[in-house]
Amino acid sequence: MRLPDPQRSRVVLIGTTRYRDAKLPDLPAVQHSLTDLAATLTNPISGIVGPEHCSVLLDEGDLRELGRQIREQASAAEDLLVVYYVGHGLVGGGRHDLYLALCDSELDAPEYNSLEYDKLRGTVLQSPATNKIVILDCCFSGRALADAMADPATVVLGQLDVQGTYVLTSAPRDRVALSLAGERHTAFTGRLIKLLQNGIVGESEFLSIESLYGRLRSIMRAEALPLPEKRATRTAELIALGRNRAFTFAGPRHDPVGADNRDEGEWGAAMDVAREVEADRRQRAVDRGFTTRDEAAAARAALARALYPAEGASVAPHVRPWVWTTASSGKPLTEHGRRTGIEIRLSYYADGQAKSAGRSVDRVADVKDLLKSATRDRDRGALDEAEAQYRRALELAVGLGARKEEGRAWDGLGSCRWRKDDPEAAIEFFTIALDIARQIDDIPMQAWGLHNSGLYQQKRGDAEAAEDFFNQALALAGSHWLPAVAGWTYHQLAELARDQGDLERERVMYESARRVGAATDDSTLLGWSLNHLADCALESGRSSEAAALYRQALVIGRRATNYGMIRHAEEALARSADEQPERD
Repeated sequence: MRLPDPQRSRVVLIGTTRYRDAKLPDLPAVQHSLTDLAATLTNPISGIVGPEHCSVLLDEGDLRELGRQIREQASAAEDLLVVYYVGHGLVGGGRHDLYLALCDSELDAPEYNSLEYDKLRGTVLQSPATNKIVILDCCFSGRALADAMADPATVVLGQLDVQGTYVLTSAPRDRVALSLAGERHTAFTGRLIKLLQNGIVGESEFLSIESLYGRLRSIMRAEALPLPEKRATRTAELIALGRNRAFTFAGPRHDPVGADNRDEGEWGAAMDVAREVEADRRQRAVDRGFTTRDEAAAARAALARALYPAEGASVAPHVRPWVWTTASSGKPLTEHGRRTGIEIRLSYYADGQAKSAGRSVDRVADVKDLLKSATRDRDRGALDEAEAQYRRALELAVGLGARKEEGRAWDGLGSCRWRKDDPEAAIEFFTIALDIARQIDDIPMQAWGLHNSGLYQQKRGDAEAAEDFFNQALALAGSHWLPAVAGWTYHQLAELARDQGDLERERVMYESARRVGAATDDSTLLGWSLNHLADCALESGRSSEAAALYRQALVIGRRATNYGMIRHAEEALARSADEQPERD
């Protein structure tokens, strides 16, 4: 199962809220149902198409104009076509044919001024789209046909089959209440929107139309509402209508450096030293050898977690571990320290210095300020200064038991190492940050940790592992509204596709990144996505489209003063100007 290609897919949403026939009551909930479903299906993270490929036809009474717009969108769809109608469903003629009511429709004679379902079905059949979904939120007949000898619902359902298409209806029989008092949407569409927006716990990363149908039936049965019906052919039930925002990846844990020594059993000697420090308040060292400061820092973090477990009392509530180096005052206390200049020490802190239960707000605020300052230095390229501040923030965070800030510091150190082209050290730090994020259920840090793990695997050349991590990051981003994670992960998936020579997938992923950048006003993501979309267009021989995209990127780059973005666009435009223009 996969998401549809947003550029090669189309969504057509049709609804009628006002009726001239007094026998057909107006449906004010239809307008909200249309607009909110459109917003959900075009959501830049969890949706399936961009707004430009979603047509909303509300209260369109001109049957010819309506037909023209439906045919236009259906013929443009190549991957997925979704056609949705909400309003009154009418049955007319001796065969009980289904008609979808428009503003001028008449209950007693729908044949002359309504959208005949058979014609809509024919348009869907003629579409080149590989996958097709028809959703009907309407009743099948009015009260006038309630006493017909044949069951109109059964006859109408037989008309709905379209080869290779999934047809979902809101109810099997007539006299259906489309909306409930006090609800913003119609009963069926409101619950469909809620599932698309919130996701389904226990389902896969993508929401298939079949999983939505199954959950809708359960919900509507529990609420004593009419049950939806379906008709599906071939493998249409596998069509995805969006990302599952309730999906969370429960993948393998990645223990950080030193984490294998986290419990008291492994740290038994260190625990004894901590008890001694607690008793006499004298500083002592842990007799373990470390060759690098980073290795000692990872072990120090693991020892801190062993000293202060999430449950139960600490064996030494006033004792904190820290990394001593030759830059610190004093002399080494262990043989390892004398040999390498690095050791872990335990010191006593009074309640006023380190609060084990209620930690000092001011000190945590200091850590946050350090992290902000370090990030500013990192982003301006001052990596040495950034690393020094991240390390200081890490020491303070561990001493205060501030796990969230500790994780941010590890992540920052990893990003510095990555920018210094030291991926092995970077992944160690990223993994520690990810481990902490999972322990404290910090979803944003988990998502970035998965993204960073994907970066590492991509750099190692393991495309399969990289894509796995990126997809996990996207799942978290989609279920918890993390647009920055989603946008940049789409960007990396595009690069992965480029490395694999898959130009079409590269374009689709860059288009997804562009949509997120535009929706969140992230000029960096938007500008670079436009540049790379232009590269894809140029490689496909669409030179005029490429030039237009480069110009858009150029405008954004100048506005954001992003010289790399400007240079990429200008050089590409200059090259295209020197070459003979091609016909698109």
